[in-house]
Amino acid sequence: MSLYRDVAVVVLNTLLLAAALEGAALGYEHWRPTSAIEFDYAPYRMVKMTRAPWPLNRDGFRASEWSEYQNHFVVEFLGGSVCLGIGSNTGPSIPERLQATLWKAGLSDARVVNLCQGGATSGQELAIFAQYGLALKPQVVLSFDGANDILHPSPIGDDAAANLPYLDSAMRGHSLLSHMAFARVLARRLRRTKPAPVDEDEVERSYIGNLLAVRRLAGDSLHAVLLQPVTNVVAPRYTRARDALRASSLRLVDLTTIQAPFSDHVHFTGPEGYEQIFRELGRQGLIGELEARYRACSH
Repeated sequence: MSLYRDVAVVVLNTLLLAAALEGAALGYEHWRPTSAIEFDYAPYRMVKMTRAPWPLNRDGFRASEWSEYQNHFVVEFLGGSVCLGIGSNTGPSIPERLQATLWKAGLSDARVVNLCQGGATSGQELAIFAQYGLALKPQVVLSFDGANDILHPSPIGDDAAANLPYLDSAMRGHSLLSHMAFARVLARRLRRTKPAPVDEDEVERSYIGNLLAVRRLAGDSLHAVLLQPVTNVVAPRYTRARDALRASSLRLVDLTTIQAPFSDHVHFTGPEGYEQIFRELGRQGLIGELEARYRACSH
């Protein structure tokens, strides 16, 4: 009987310890939540949103089905999570704000398409544009990006790995352990390894090259690069890339002077960030250019 009692005590203590660890892990995930967006593998563009806080179309974009954009004046946004609309209580995204502004100005045939994906780099934006954007025959293409390319060499978030737009392990199916908070948290902590350095010149050349490729594919469409804002902590790395963009033939809308409340180094807390961005788009003449192009195309 003593042996059975000892075994029962060990089993009970083990279960209590496991329950305590699971409870602590659930508390950690609540305190330090992972993204509300989930991805799966997608050929060529690498990632496809499968879960998000907003409706997704069948191809994983925060957009309507493609047939709703046919035979309209189409404005397309390419970009990552900031353009997508990720943040804390940010209000309408930039594509949504632009859609409302154009309709308010009487441009009823305008349709703004959000082709952004969380974490997307310029290379993925190029693949998305080639696969989905070109078929919609856009009159305007806006590359709203910068952070995922320029800040790639070093981590800036909770994950200490390089700033990849996805984690390979997250797209290989889910095991029984993936349903346990303790296993998920332990995996997150074990991934905190120092990334190998990435040559910043190579990153810059790749970024500019992909943007130029988008512009060439866009043909006669208006194309502009909206260089997204970041906090002062990581802004110095933007300097060379911003200068290279200014020296290129690309139409640049520099948003890096915006210093709204950030929830981290790139995403916003509250609507002020997007409000500032939208005002800056008007101040630098981009919205006026869109309206002029619309009226020119309607004749």
